Formats: sequence, structure tokens, C-alpha cells
Amino acid sequence: EAHLVIARAQEEGVTIAGVLTTHHHYDHAGGNQEMASRVPGIRAYGGRLDRVASCTDPLDHGAEIALGSVRVAALHTPGHTRGSVSYYAMDGGQPDQPGVVFTGDTLFVGGCGRVFECTPDVLYNSLVNLLGRLPEATLVYVGHEYTVKNLEFAVGVETGNESLRQMLEWSRQQAVRRKFTVPSTMQNEWLINPFMRSGSEEMRSICS
Repeated sequence: EAHLVIARAQEEGVTIAGVLTTHHHYDHAGGNQEMASRVPGIRAYGGRLDRVASCTDPLDHGAEIALGSVRVAALHTPGHTRGSVSYYAMDGGQPDQPGVVFTGDTLFVGGCGRVFECTPDVLYNSLVNLLGRLPEATLVYVGHEYTVKNLEFAVGVETGNESLRQMLEWSRQQAVRRKFTVPSTMQNEWLINPFMRSGSEEMRSICS
């Protein structure tokens, strides 16, 4: 639906300089070709190890993109796909503001993406040792709104997690209001996400 993105950019009076693609699946990269045909000179960024449609700028882990005062770092976060990339952005002009991370289908609110091209331990490493090392205040923008289903699963696993129960109730209220649960924060994910909490004492005791 590239036309909707272009129309919104025109409404806001901004120029689209590039597309940040987290991975090659059609629901994330399917509009790249149309964007390229309708926006002359646009750059399409994606992971070097991925197969992103119409990619002009393949990125290695740690590569940075400058957008004015904003710097965007590519984080290779394999698991859902072999070449999945998350994008961590910070505004150098507002150093007191939290950064944001776009995780595609690697990390969801209260969950994670399916493992298609890797193994579970690879995805775990991406969640805990890569994304999990971002500052706790980092705002997390995920690829799909699966929060209620994710948390219903999670609360069935970690029944004594009060933070999780509160988040599930709030998420259900958001769904009734037709509101999003995004963004989350990294701090919140450490409290409620069973796939990030699997190494915690609480989860180890449940699984032992």
C-alpha cells in the first residue's frame, strides 16, 4: 500500500528519502518496488544477508544511516529470518529523549516471531543479547499487533506475573477501543515477554 504512505507524506509536507525494511517477507517488503517506481531516487535499506525486494543499500550489523540529526543503526537480529534487521534510531538533537527501535517480526509486544530460517537459540540471542541490551526506555515499534493473543499465552505460562496480568487487561481495553498497544518499551518487555524472560528465576522455576 505504497500509495497510502506517499499520500500521508504529502499531507505532512515531508519527503520520503528511504525505506527501512526489516526482512524480505512480502507483508514487509512487498511495497518496495512500487515505492521505487513512484518516488524517484528513493533508497531501500535491508539486511545484507536477506533478500529484500528492490534493495539499493544492503546493510551490515552496526551500519548507520544519517537523517538530519537522527542516526539509525542497523542491528542484525536473525531468528525469524536469517537476515532480519532491526533499526535503532536516536535523535542527536534531543539526547534526553529515548531512542526507538523498529523490530519487524523479531520482537512483538509480549511475544516474538516464528522461527522460519534459523533455530530458537539464534532468535533468543537476538532478543536477549542484542535487543535486550538497548536502554530500558527505548520505545519498541513492532511489525504486527498481536499483543492480546501473545499475552493470553504468556499469562497461561507465568500465572503469578502481576505486571503481565495488568498489561493483558490494558491491551484488551485498547482492542475494544480499536487502539494500538504500540509502542512498548524494552523495560516493559523484560517484565511481560516470556521469550525474553525465559532465563529469569521465575521462568526457570516454572519450567523445572
